[in-house]
Amino acid sequence: MKKTNYFNFRIGLRKAQVFSLKRTILLLFFILFFYLPGFAQLDKNTWIVGGGGTFSSVNDEFSSNTVSTEYKRTNLQLSPQIGYFIKDKLAVGLKPSIWWEKDKGLSSNSLTISESIRLDYGPFFRYYFLPKEKPFNILTEVSYQYGNVKDNYSKNRGTRNNFEVLVGQAVYFNSTVGMEFLIGYQNQQEKLTSSNNASNYSSIKKGLLVSVGFQIHLTKY
Repeated sequence: MKKTNYFNFRIGLRKAQVFSLKRTILLLFFILFFYLPGFAQLDKNTWIVGGGGTFSSVNDEFSSNTVSTEYKRTNLQLSPQIGYFIKDKLAVGLKPSIWWEKDKGLSSNSLTISESIRLDYGPFFRYYFLPKEKPFNILTEVSYQYGNVKDNYSKNRGTRNNFEVLVGQAVYFNSTVGMEFLIGYQNQQEKLTSSNNASNYSSIKKGLLVSVGFQIHLTKY
């Protein structure tokens, strides 16, 4: 069993760089909030298409009934979305995720480098809190995804479950296109089984998740 608490989008910057980055982000938010006249279509029967991405880099301590080691895991996730507003400001839909992972051993007994690609899929639900006429909005999203796993190094197979709760802000450039800044909690569980049960293991990862993405709102005429 291995457990990992981690923060996504972990970027090392010097203090001056952090201050400059914060000032740039605040200026961008000010321009978007006060000078963009657009607002999104959040009406019933509107389609929403888009997605976002996350990046994480963590150190994992791994142990099973046969081995104990430490390695660095780099993860890139792309999550396209397609949904439908079943009522004003409430959308449901499908959210598949494509995961790319690279593991590099850090301990002396394991310097192996392996890569894998995984596909998860499942539903999402999101709700917008502010009036539809606003040039920005506050939203929350809950999603669950299930996927099959194949380790390309050990050839083990298994399943994984991913649960996310996000909240954040959407800013609209016009009535169709918007940009989202979301933050929340992620719980991801994975179980792999070998053919002879000699190297079974499970993984639990939970922590802060940051996501930035675009959404396109399409009205059916």
